[in-house]
Amino acid sequence: MRWMKFEARWASAAMEGFVSGRGAAFAPHPGEVDFVHALLVMGAASAPLARLGLRLAVWLAALSPLLLDGRLRLLSSVAPEQRGALLARLLVHRSFLLRELALYLKLATSLALFSVATLRERSHYLRALPASPPAPAARALPLVPSVEG
Repeated sequence: MRWMKFEARWASAAMEGFVSGRGAAFAPHPGEVDFVHALLVMGAASAPLARLGLRLAVWLAALSPLLLDGRLRLLSSVAPEQRGALLARLLVHRSFLLRELALYLKLATSLALFSVATLRERSHYLRALPASPPAPAARALPLVPSVEG
């Protein structure tokens, strides 16, 4: 799946909008996550319809200021701290198609974030889990006497 240069800029702006303003421990450093590469990898491993969905999701996010506010501008020209609010509005839009495309792009963003080892480490995603408690001992359940009648 090939992305045009402007689509790659739009994708980066949209995917960065999902993570801007989040907790400092998990927020990626500038340039730490290559969102476009993650979309390329996802697109290469996806069915044609899924690739089309990814491209539509990027276009939807890019045109969200026009669709939601009627402002003739792109998401990449919106201040980074406002991008998250626009994307959040897409996630609760009344149109099922718009909601699902925004959610698809958010899922792609999550996968891109977790493809970076330093982010997984900072988020403690791979921390050691405590040992599971021992299984309870099996016990017999009391039987209810049957009533013949």
